[in-house]
Amino acid sequence: MSQGFKERRAAFRVAIRPGSGLQAAFVVGGKIYEARASNLSANGIFFRPVEQRAAPRLSVADRVDVEVKYEGLDLRLRGVVCYRRDGGYGIHFPRQDSDGYLNPREQLGRIADALQRRSVSLPGGSP
Repeated sequence: MSQGFKERRAAFRVAIRPGSGLQAAFVVGGKIYEARASNLSANGIFFRPVEQRAAPRLSVADRVDVEVKYEGLDLRLRGVVCYRRDGGYGIHFPRQDSDGYLNPREQLGRIADALQRRSVSLPGGSP
């Protein structure tokens, strides 16, 4: 098993519920496309473009910038498309990309933790 795969699966993923307050978008060619995230971890996200027809089609191994906003925290992360499924994309955020950019994964992990706590405290949340 590769180190990259181990790193991708090392972080706990949390489901994003409608109304969570999390906003996501991805950037291609300098243009921002709104996305709907369905799960998030400290080192990745799965999202679907809100406007499927207007959004560019990403391929596995494409590099993509992702913006995540939650409760006043705005993050910009650089990731790699790991897989495509049902019109959406699984994006992995390495600690550091090939250009030397350090992803704010600790902050992203705090967002995932906050979303998990909120999910558990809502009616119908996980035990």
